[in-house]
Amino acid sequence: MSKQVWQGLLVRIDEGEVLTKLAQRSGQTTMMTLRQALSGDQLRGQYASQEKKVTPPAYGHRVAVVMAI
Repeated sequence: MSKQVWQGLLVRIDEGEVLTKLAQRSGQTTMMTLRQALSGDQLRGQYASQEKKVTPPAYGHRVAVVMAI
């Protein structure tokens, strides 16, 4: 099991247009995950192996987003 070494995350998006185009792709979960992170929901993901799996608890993390538009 991985040891948690951080509680905060800074998301930097260099181009707002790139995020918009990414969100329009079929099956893309980026926007849903970003909303969950910003609202404090528990984050889940699909991982290549159990060793890489990290699941921060709900309200156990801080997220800031900086986006160039």
